[in-house]
Amino acid sequence: MNLRHVLPGAALCAAALSAGCASPRAPVAGNPNGAEGQRGEGLVLQADEGERRVRRPRPGSTTAQTAPFILKVDPRNGASRELVMGYEEIAPGEAIQPHRHLVADEIVFVHRGSGVATLGAREAPVSAGATVYIPRDTRIALRNTGPEPLGIAFIFSKPGFEELMRENSVLEGQPATPLAAEQQAAIRARHRWHTVAEGAGAEPGPPGSGGLVLHAGEGERRVRRPRPGSASTLTDPFILKVDRCNGGSTELVMGYEDLAPGQAINPHRHLLADEIIFVHRGSGVATLGTRETPVSAGGTVYIPRGSRISLRNTGAGPLGIAFVFSRPGFEELMRENSVPEGEPAPPLSPEEFAAIRARHRSHTVYDPQ
Repeated sequence: MNLRHVLPGAALCAAALSAGCASPRAPVAGNPNGAEGQRGEGLVLQADEGERRVRRPRPGSTTAQTAPFILKVDPRNGASRELVMGYEEIAPGEAIQPHRHLVADEIVFVHRGSGVATLGAREAPVSAGATVYIPRDTRIALRNTGPEPLGIAFIFSKPGFEELMRENSVLEGQPATPLAAEQQAAIRARHRWHTVAEGAGAEPGPPGSGGLVLHAGEGERRVRRPRPGSASTLTDPFILKVDRCNGGSTELVMGYEDLAPGQAINPHRHLLADEIIFVHRGSGVATLGTRETPVSAGGTVYIPRGSRISLRNTGAGPLGIAFVFSRPGFEELMRENSVPEGEPAPPLSPEEFAAIRARHRSHTVYDPQ
């Protein structure tokens, strides 16, 4: 079944925004069950780095995930006050059981493998490069139907679920004793304010009808207009996958692009939004603040608002990245600098280029070129 529900591009988006249907949100209070740290300087984590944990076996479950999962960004890891991000691999035949997140939107990006996503009452196949957008209070389940691990990066718009994951697990290397039925029920009760699992003793509620399932090449595909005086302009199309115009998210913004060998995202700062970059393929160098770190497939870069970031492809093939922002803004700058794929992309004049940057200076500032 086709789950695509993408509004056809910037024209509809402009109409929606002018109608005032979605404005940037106010700052979000932290997880009430745990303390927040001070906003950090960001993180660059390789594929296997982060807070590695193993689930405790659940009573009566025959499809519980058995591989470790990794919490990479949250209030405890990087001191993020809004975004929560993790990674896990689901073994063949295993599944994430149906559940709903009541206060947070979620994005699942498929890094490798194949499976079937159930979103609301609908099912769709997913494979490497696919994106699933799950609005809050929408039923979601995911099953690995392939012969290899189904690797997924998951991002939430608010804290909460990561603490449930901690209570259901232990740090890798510690004994993972089975959960008693009473323990599982108590854990679920403590976290029912944000997550409801089917069969947890609560009313299941409606499955929800929104959300998106997009395959690797699907979404709002756009091509940048050449910039004046730039020797490293990004030339491949980029894809806006989740925002106010695509899926209707008023919080998360998500896109994907491939950087060709030698190309770079020039140094800049996002003043209002935190960002997470997940490296899907290829290799390069991320400069976060004054630190340079190599990145490769499976790597994660967390960029707190106000932090300087740049990224260069130093490899022999494309550097493919999925990027997620904690609030809207930057996607509109990207639209102004580009055209829908297939339309002529005339170069930007210096005056146009300067005017676009001035209009968006409230949320994004670039280093002088």
